[in-house]
Amino acid sequence: MQEELFLQVLNMSFTGSVVILCVVLMRLLLRKAPKVFSYALWSVVLFRLVCPFSFESALSLLPVNPEPIPSDIVYAAMPQVHTGIGAADRVISSSLPGAVPYASINPLQIWVFLGSLLWLWGIAALLLYSIFSLIGLKRRLGTAVHDKENIYLCADIDTPFVMGVIRPKIYLPDSLSGTEKEYILLHEQTHIRRIDHVVKILSFFVLCIHWFNPLVWAAFFLSGRDMEMSCDEAVIKKLGNEVKKEYSSSLLALATGRRIVGGTPLAFGEGDTKGRIMNVLNYKKPAFRVLLVAFMAVIILGLGLMANPKVGENFTGAVYSVDEILYDAPQYSFTYTTDSAPQYNISADYVLFRKEISDQDWVMLGSLYKYPLTRQEQYRLFNPLNNKAHENLDKVKTIYRADLKDKNQTFILVMEQKNGDVLLAHGYDHSGSPHVRWLFRLNKAAEPEANEQANQPKPQGDTAFGTTNAEPVEKVQGHSTLKKT
Repeated sequence: MQEELFLQVLNMSFTGSVVILCVVLMRLLLRKAPKVFSYALWSVVLFRLVCPFSFESALSLLPVNPEPIPSDIVYAAMPQVHTGIGAADRVISSSLPGAVPYASINPLQIWVFLGSLLWLWGIAALLLYSIFSLIGLKRRLGTAVHDKENIYLCADIDTPFVMGVIRPKIYLPDSLSGTEKEYILLHEQTHIRRIDHVVKILSFFVLCIHWFNPLVWAAFFLSGRDMEMSCDEAVIKKLGNEVKKEYSSSLLALATGRRIVGGTPLAFGEGDTKGRIMNVLNYKKPAFRVLLVAFMAVIILGLGLMANPKVGENFTGAVYSVDEILYDAPQYSFTYTTDSAPQYNISADYVLFRKEISDQDWVMLGSLYKYPLTRQEQYRLFNPLNNKAHENLDKVKTIYRADLKDKNQTFILVMEQKNGDVLLAHGYDHSGSPHVRWLFRLNKAAEPEANEQANQPKPQGDTAFGTTNAEPVEKVQGHSTLKKT
């Protein structure tokens, strides 16, 4: 349970990181718009870091797979991640330790277990630090004097802040003048009216969960800046542009104060005084056109990043038989028919297995990884290229490859077509000029229920990567000989 939760958090943290980068880019584009729009975008980041699932939409703007780490990756014979970024998938997957045959536990299980322990220790450390910080702050507030309503004045603090959740209290330095107090109090009351004090606490606890991700730390502080600046703008909008200088002076008077937000989840104060003053002085009521464009941009980007990409039925986790032979290289004498062709099993963790008609056991061929090929590169694999292969290649949307690492450098291409059909190409690269031997159209035969042989490679000497994967075999006078051109 602990390890599964940790893997789920890693998935959310990865997706959240991508969304954070998108929001940071959009902040740059919205730099002349009111900060409330930038602040609103951070809610999408919060959603992605907290919620492990979302709705699917063809209009999704998420450029990656929202669940790159399979929940059962620690049990996979050859662990694979699927971020949707081919180069990253190959690098990460090749670095993951594979299963050890007959071992009681996989090496990856150990690493995930240790990682989950470190993750929990990090959460505990942050929470303990925040608790001790809160206790220290409460001691300093022992001299606070009630002013009115939920407002308190304290001589031992240098910066105003809001504290509490259900009944939040506003604490102000008692050194503020009458005008400064009026402006700062209005700012803090705006925070409470917008429920910013609750958002800040929730953000802090999300930061504790994703403490290992530097992009989440960046998002925490950047969203805090947008929160403060949007609140400043709300005050100026209410009081009018003529108070901008006086309001800026009030902020400057508090510039020497210490930030409360550091490690105290139930209290937050102000920060980035210079940036806030510059934003206040430059603020002016935006044109309706700017507001409309900013609003539409936030809605489109927000919904687009919240939605998961709409996908069809996954081609993994199934057993396939050969439904049609689309190509059979003419330079070889050995050939298959749909009745004599092997079966293929593509496991949920993208490992490819094969079973010949005469065999009882599945043989592991290798792990599939994304392998982008241009249309012309696909055509050059066929000599000659017939019409059937040409027509079907034109419908391919995604290509995966597995390398068998035998003496013929055999490779398998699994091609997913736009209509969901699956093609499989069997080829060789032993001569330095890769070419396809067969191109099959596959048909889903059955779900591999409780088929342990399809999940673990069966040791048979060098069968998995030896002569079983060599070039086609031709029968000559009762003997098996390899047929080459």
